[in-house]
Amino acid sequence: VSTQSTWEAVVSTQSTWEAVVSTQSTWEAVVSTQSTWEAVVSTQSTWVRVSGKDLIGNHLTMALYNHAAIWKDQPEKWPRTYYTNGHAMINAEKMSKSTGNFMTLTAAVKKFSADATRYALADAGDGLEDANFDEKTADTAILKLTKEQNWIEDFLKNKGSYRTGSKDNFLDRVFENEINQAIVEADDGYARMKYRRALRAFIVLQNARDFYRLYGAEAGLHRDLVQRYIETEILLIAPICPHWAECMWKRIGKTGMVIDAPWPEAAPKDVELAEQLKYIEKSAHNIRVMLNKNETQRKKKAKKAKKELPVPDSVDLFITDDYTQWQQDTLVALQTLYTACEDKDNFSDSFRNDLMKTAPVAGKYKNKRDKSNVMQFSMWIVRQLEERGDVVLQLKTPFDEYALATKHQAMLTHDLGIANIRIWRTADPAAPTKKLGKQLNDAKPGNIQAYFYNSTEAES
Repeated sequence: VSTQSTWEAVVSTQSTWEAVVSTQSTWEAVVSTQSTWEAVVSTQSTWVRVSGKDLIGNHLTMALYNHAAIWKDQPEKWPRTYYTNGHAMINAEKMSKSTGNFMTLTAAVKKFSADATRYALADAGDGLEDANFDEKTADTAILKLTKEQNWIEDFLKNKGSYRTGSKDNFLDRVFENEINQAIVEADDGYARMKYRRALRAFIVLQNARDFYRLYGAEAGLHRDLVQRYIETEILLIAPICPHWAECMWKRIGKTGMVIDAPWPEAAPKDVELAEQLKYIEKSAHNIRVMLNKNETQRKKKAKKAKKELPVPDSVDLFITDDYTQWQQDTLVALQTLYTACEDKDNFSDSFRNDLMKTAPVAGKYKNKRDKSNVMQFSMWIVRQLEERGDVVLQLKTPFDEYALATKHQAMLTHDLGIANIRIWRTADPAAPTKKLGKQLNDAKPGNIQAYFYNSTEAES
């Protein structure tokens, strides 16, 4: 109840305790004043339990039984959710006064500032996992917020040089779609008290800005989109870093306080556009990894041959449109399991026990090699599921990969230092797929394969 005096007024008689398990009319008879009555009703309707994971097996479980027994005809009074958390750690070690591994909030604020401390606490962990306050994260927060502040101030000084007019080129649409997604993700995180998820939305939003800045520099960044990005990121981070957010809210010329500003509105997610962006980002990264691997192998061969081998100046990129039959069967089984899974946050842990028992995989792939292929492929899909959502369970990508890669070839290969680039469909009879050898087995929708070579070498 709101105050100690109010509480004492309510609990001073036996009839009060009878009212706890009774009806509103009994409460009205017990409470003498309207203000006290309103306080009691407010308290009774907003009972929330937050507790530690070590109490799940005793206190919290017994509380469920007690509520069901006492209010057997009033299920609306039963607990619907317990928010439980793990233990506290500092720098991945258990917090303990006896070992000296502990830090008070006052000490943390003095060392890192209030906002950096809150940032690190938000990132420490959600749910039942042990929350790890990492001092490196707090240090990173200081640098990240300072860097972002400098970038915003630079924009304010030079906003007149930014592009205006139409916002319909590919990068504009991708960036705006990412802003919308970040708003939704942050809102979901805060609503579910998943503060790491909410913080992730802030980080993902900055990554989207960096992508837009990297590839959009030639055409110019759109002033209105950058302005919206800045306002959005300040609002998204305000619950976690309120002091920085209030400061930046004033810097961009807003009146009032950021905590009083309405939550930003988000247009519906353009799934296909989001998938296209992720495809470009992931493919560009994977091609770079394959180039690095090729370079390592080239140096080993050169050392063994005791002579310098030519550096690759050409690359063939291979795109596969369709999954094989066994991969399609695996996807269908995963779709079934994912639909039936109630705790989708932990699907990556739960699907393994049931996959080989689920149609159409069940009984179809029995030998060791087939089972291994199914499990490896399923784990590859589930890793993407956590990043991209259930769109990865579809039997085909929601867009033409070849057309996208061809149109935005520069984004896929911008930092390779490769002059000659060719893009092939693996199903094309003219495609030199023999080059790939066993690597061809890794070619599947959403997974470009690359073959690097020097143009002076004879092609096989």
